[in-house]
Amino acid sequence: MFIFLLIKILVYLINQEMNKIIHQIFLDIGLKSLKDRPDYLKNIELLKENNPDWKHILWDDNTLNKFVETNYPQYLKYWNSFPHTFYKIDYSRYLLLQKYGGMYIDLDEENIKSFDSKILNSKVSPVLNIPSGPRYAF
Repeated sequence: MFIFLLIKILVYLINQEMNKIIHQIFLDIGLKSLKDRPDYLKNIELLKENNPDWKHILWDDNTLNKFVETNYPQYLKYWNSFPHTFYKIDYSRYLLLQKYGGMYIDLDEENIKSFDSKILNSKVSPVLNIPSGPRYAF
């Protein structure tokens, strides 16, 4: 069921136009808090500065749990049974992109320039960077 869901979501994502939404996730995995990660904080600020016309959403433990409870209650059994928080991070990327569109960017990625119309006008899955037809033009 889990693999089937991921395949279904990936096919859906590949066929969608990209919304101007950037999703990032920081969950408590038992290490440093976000405020103690200046590298992550710098990357978030660079992303916002370079892309001021994009909506930025930083998801945390509470907002992601609520998101799954509200939008995907049928998957709560799986969500609550993951053996490690890393699984929630990986799983939720697909759910967020299916629900809201946009792109997911890891917190350790440094954004050096703004996203341009080539990204918005192409059909791609930014999570996997898979081209889907002739509109893929970087």
